[in-house]
Amino acid sequence: MIDSVSLEVLARYIDWTPFFQTWELAGKYPAILKDAVVGETAVKLFADAKAMLEQIISENWLSAKGVIGFFPANSIDDDVELYTDDSRTEVLETLHHLRQQNIKAPGRANFCLSDFIATKESGKADYIGGFAVTTGIGIEAKLEQFEKDHDDYNSIMLKALADRLAEAFAEYLHEQVRKDHWGYAVDEVHENAGLIAENYAGIRPAPGYPACPDHTEKGKLFELLNVTASTSIELTESYAMFPTAAVSGWYLSHPQSQYFNVGKISQEQLENYAARKRSLQRRCRTLVIRAFALSRPAGSAEVLLQTMAERRKEGTEYGLFSCVIVLLVWASNEMQELVNAAVIESPISAKGFNLGFKPKASAFKPLYRDGHPDGKMNTFSI
Repeated sequence: MIDSVSLEVLARYIDWTPFFQTWELAGKYPAILKDAVVGETAVKLFADAKAMLEQIISENWLSAKGVIGFFPANSIDDDVELYTDDSRTEVLETLHHLRQQNIKAPGRANFCLSDFIATKESGKADYIGGFAVTTGIGIEAKLEQFEKDHDDYNSIMLKALADRLAEAFAEYLHEQVRKDHWGYAVDEVHENAGLIAENYAGIRPAPGYPACPDHTEKGKLFELLNVTASTSIELTESYAMFPTAAVSGWYLSHPQSQYFNVGKISQEQLENYAARKRSLQRRCRTLVIRAFALSRPAGSAEVLLQTMAERRKEGTEYGLFSCVIVLLVWASNEMQELVNAAVIESPISAKGFNLGFKPKASAFKPLYRDGHPDGKMNTFSI
């Protein structure tokens, strides 16, 4: 667990531009302070923010916690296998990713995050890292105080600053990873502006964001790093993080790794992705079968919801996607026979989410670096 980083240190890593966007003030910091339209408002807002930030630090309103881990990894098509140790004989977890399918100019690749991990068939030993950080511990007490005082301005200000500190923590920790914990950029030197501009090797994509838009992959990250026990960050049923001033994601070290937007994908890739995520299919299948078994004799939504609640007590958690599928299908009498047949013939739908489609190979030819550190690269806390 990482709990020894002071907020005073993290404050030096704050990117202030998104702070002003929170208040719907357009412009980049520090230029926004001299903007002809919003400059005067921005200056006052910035002064208030700096004053509260000083209070947050001096009076210990908030505290920061985080956890990081590293795993031996190799890619297989659009998936990334994580292994229990450097023998790479036992798969610990499989991360599923999506590939861009938009039409690009000749020679430009349709990216997938797995492109930045050495392929299993290459025989190269690669690694992937993970992290989760929060600076929202302790925020609820202050927010309650502001609410009692009907002080919406300071309530919003505190939330905005906590979010900025969480992003600053992620930036700070990524720098420490590159220079020390992973150590693939020991000689790196950047001012804060350079860090904000991402003038360094490697990326830290977060599940739920454009390069890996599936929020359910966040559950794997939390399990691998034992995030909740280490940091007090919890995942809601819809995979939102609480406290909300939190950031989590993966570390990729490939020198050509970059952020991108997966964008629209075809039905074919969607079906392939669903086939790869078998655990979600089984969950949906169980729910659909149970829904129809219950709804046929009595048609009672209360019975269905009660059963789901009982299963949750037994340790079975349902994501929002699964629940929506069940309730929509349950409500449609016309689809009963179709789905009853589908759950027998196919893991999830009559359209066949088990077609086994293999995406076309990317035009991107990864240049895998040598020099990954040897030794133990399993999960660890600091």
